[in-house]
Amino acid sequence: MKRIALFPVILLIIISIYLFFSCISMKKESLSDKPVEQNESLSDQDEEKDKDELIIALGPTTMGLDPLHAFTSVEAQFYTALYEGLVSYDDTTLYPSPALARTWEISEDSLTYTFYLRENAYYSNGDLVTARDVKKSWFRFIDPGANAEYSIYYDIIKGAKAYRLGQTDDPDSVGIKVMDDFVLKIELEKPAIHFLYLLCHMSFVVIHPQYTENENWNHNRSLISNGPYYLSGWRDEEIIYKKNNLYWNSQDVAVDTIRVLLSDDRKDATNRFNDYQIHWSMFWEPDLLKNNSFLVIYPMFATSYYFFVCSSPPWDDYRVRRGLALLVPWDKLRSEYFYFGTEKLIPKLSKKYPDVTGISSTRIEEGMALLEEAGFPKGEGLPSPVLKIPAEATSKEIAQIIHDSWKEHAGINLIVKEVIPDLYFDSLRDEDFTIGTTTWIGDFADPLTFLEMWTSSSNLNEARYYNDEFDKLIGDSYSEEETEKRYEMLAKAEEMLLSQAVIIPLKHNPSINLVNTDLIEGWYINLLDIHPFQFIKFKESKVYPNVVMHF
Repeated sequence: MKRIALFPVILLIIISIYLFFSCISMKKESLSDKPVEQNESLSDQDEEKDKDELIIALGPTTMGLDPLHAFTSVEAQFYTALYEGLVSYDDTTLYPSPALARTWEISEDSLTYTFYLRENAYYSNGDLVTARDVKKSWFRFIDPGANAEYSIYYDIIKGAKAYRLGQTDDPDSVGIKVMDDFVLKIELEKPAIHFLYLLCHMSFVVIHPQYTENENWNHNRSLISNGPYYLSGWRDEEIIYKKNNLYWNSQDVAVDTIRVLLSDDRKDATNRFNDYQIHWSMFWEPDLLKNNSFLVIYPMFATSYYFFVCSSPPWDDYRVRRGLALLVPWDKLRSEYFYFGTEKLIPKLSKKYPDVTGISSTRIEEGMALLEEAGFPKGEGLPSPVLKIPAEATSKEIAQIIHDSWKEHAGINLIVKEVIPDLYFDSLRDEDFTIGTTTWIGDFADPLTFLEMWTSSSNLNEARYYNDEFDKLIGDSYSEEETEKRYEMLAKAEEMLLSQAVIIPLKHNPSINLVNTDLIEGWYINLLDIHPFQFIKFKESKVYPNVVMHF
C-alpha cells in the first residue's frame, strides 16, 4: 500500500470544499434580483462620440424628467427612451403592446385587469422592477396634493377619483392591488374600452422607488430609469442617452447612443443635417434645406384653438363668450393663416363619428343680440378681456384682428399679453388672462382624448369649464360598447364646447419632421407623432460625394 502525504490531501479537501460552495454561491447570485451585465456608471461623462449614435436636433427646450407634471409632446417622445409602463406603443400601429407586463387577463365583465410583470425587468442601476413600484408610481399621480395634470386619466380606476380629490384617504379603497412581486390587479369603476390605450401614456410609466417620495429630482442628471436607455449626460448644449443593457429587451435595441442637440442656431442645425451629421431634426431653417425629400409631413391627431377661461363673471356666461366670438372673422383667419383651418375640435378619425358644427364665420347681428341678452348692450359694461399669446408673428397678427373686430362692433378694448414662446405653455397655469391659445395632440387615438380634459375634475381643464351635462356625457361614454352610440355621445359633448365658445378651433396640425431615411429606419408615420426610440436603427452605411461619414 502506497503512503499518501497528509498535507496534499488536506489541501485537496479544502480546495474541493471551496469550489463546492463557490458553485452554490454563483448559482444563488444568478437567481438573485441583480443582473449579471451592468451599465456604465451614471456619473460617467463620455466626451467621445459613439460611432453608433443617433443624433437629433431638438432646439431649445424646457423638458423635465418627472412624468408627474410632463405634458408636452417633446416629453412624451423622449420619455420613450427613459421610461416604460405596463404596456407601450406598437412601433407601427401605436396599439397597446406588452412592455413591463408580458401579458394580462381581462375579466368577463371587463372590470378587472390582471397584469403579469416580467421577472427580468430591471432599472438602469440593477434594481428589479416590481408590481409594488407600479403601485407607488401611480399613487404618486393621484396624491391629492400633487395636482398632476394627467391625474384625470386615473379616474377610470375604482376609487381613484375620490382619492385624488381628497374625499377619502384610504389607499385600500383604490383598485390598484399588488398580488405579489410580479402580479398587479386593476379594478375599474366601469368597463372602459380605451383603458389599455391609456396605459401607453407617459403618465402611467414606472419610476424608481427612491423618486416616489422625493419632489426635487426633475432635473436629476444621474436619473435611474427602466426604459431602453438611461440618461448619461445633460449639458446646456446636449442631452446624451446610452443604451440600458439591463433593459429586458436590450438585445433588440439597435442604437447605442442618442445625442440630442439643444442649440438655438437653426442655420447650424440645418447645415449639419444637409451634411448628414444629424439624423432627425425637429428644428431647422426651411430656406437652407438642400433635400426636401427628407421632409416627412402627414396629418396628426392635433388641433390648435383659442379657449375662454370660464370660471368667473362675465366670462362664465356662454352668451358673452359666443357673442364675442361671433364678431370675429374666423373664416378669414383660418383660410389666410393656415393650410388646415377648421371649426371642429376633433380631427376626423372615423367615418362613424358624426359631423359637428362650430363657429365658422362672422355673424354680427347674432353676436350683438347675445351680448345684449347677457346684459351688455353694444358691449357696454364689459370689462377688457386679456388675450395671452406666445410672442411670435402669426399670433400677434391674429390678436390684432380680434382686437379690431371687438373694438369696431362692441367698443371693447382687448388687452394682449405676450409671453416668450418657450415659457408660454407653463404660463397658462396662471389665472391672469381671459383667453388663451394652445395646441392639443391626442394622447391616444380616440375622440375622448380631446374631451375628457374639459370635465369639472380635470387638472388639464385650463378653461375652468364646469358643466354637469358635459361631465355626464363623458362618463357615460366610457362603458358604451356600441361604437356609433358612443361617438354620438362624444360628438354631443364636442358640440357643447363649440356652441358655447369654450373652445374656438383654428386648425388641425400636420406633423413635420426632418428624417434622414438614407441613414435610419424604424421611424414610422403615425397620428400621435410618437416614435419609440427602441425601434429606431441604422441602415447599412452609404457613401455620399464630398461627405466624410463619422457616425
